[in-house]
Amino acid sequence: MIGGRGAIIFGALLLAALSVNLVLVRSDAARLDLLETVEQPSAVGDTRYFAPPEELEEGQVVTMQQGRRLLALQHKPAGHDDGMMVRAGSDDRGFVLYRSIREKDGQLRYPGQLFLKTSDNKYLPLKPAP
Repeated sequence: MIGGRGAIIFGALLLAALSVNLVLVRSDAARLDLLETVEQPSAVGDTRYFAPPEELEEGQVVTMQQGRRLLALQHKPAGHDDGMMVRAGSDDRGFVLYRSIREKDGQLRYPGQLFLKTSDNKYLPLKPAP
């Protein structure tokens, strides 16, 4: 039979396996930021809001993106579902620019338009200057 010597060997092997497991767990925990990244491509949870000027007019330059002027399409923000807005870059001041993925009859509803988030489910529509 196995007896006392076999129990000691089994216990030592079990202790060695647990030690290796502990080393691997600690190693993963130390590199967690490299091993796991979560990216939210939609506007859900974004709390950095753009504050539009009080006297906003259609066609007014609102912001710049890589030296390109972006113009307001209307004088006040419009309602859009945060879940239907996806990141499309950022302006020169670091505000996230969004595109709408909402469709109508199988086509994008707002092709080529960019949006700045002004509050939850509210966006200022923009277009590049000609």
